[in-house]
Amino acid sequence: MINIYNYLLAIGAVYSLGFPMESILPLSAGLKPPAGRLQTLSVKEGTAVIDYAHNPDAVYQVIQLYRKTSSGRILTVLGSAGERDRLKRPLMGRIAISLSDRVFFTNDDPHGEDPMAILADLTKTLTGCASYVVEPDRRKAIFLALDEIKPGDVVLILGKGHEEFIQYRDRKIPHSDLAVVEDYIRTYRRLTRAHTP
Repeated sequence: MINIYNYLLAIGAVYSLGFPMESILPLSAGLKPPAGRLQTLSVKEGTAVIDYAHNPDAVYQVIQLYRKTSSGRILTVLGSAGERDRLKRPLMGRIAISLSDRVFFTNDDPHGEDPMAILADLTKTLTGCASYVVEPDRRKAIFLALDEIKPGDVVLILGKGHEEFIQYRDRKIPHSDLAVVEDYIRTYRRLTRAHTP
């Protein structure tokens, strides 16, 4: 939805520069949405969405968008970067819990911080909430969320978008949310075929 708005704004901007619509529209067929920005994949009978949302407002906007447009549940995978504004973490946690049916809190880019301390910040105001899971391993957290998809559900995988690594203090670990979802889809299809009579 947001990418459609961006597309329409871009067309309007080019048109306002004097380019005729007949020249603009044929070029639209070759356009591709930016990687990791509301990037959607079909998983089972639901949808996985990968997005770079990594601050409270962005997290709110993305979840709220799918809350309004989805017929199923919203399952959110969320972490927070280390060595950044710690005050935003509890707020992000509360936003995710209040708008999602279930949240999977996980690792993002801890940099020099303890990943478990970051997760504690995200969840410290959620005492008594039963609708979340803490799984530090981002790949496992994504798999857990995708395992729960039912028809019409949306899994929002937020925070890393197009990035292809997890940043620690002294090293980068290869990681792509897109690759994890694609791996899950391949695994699910193999298992489904294996159990089909």
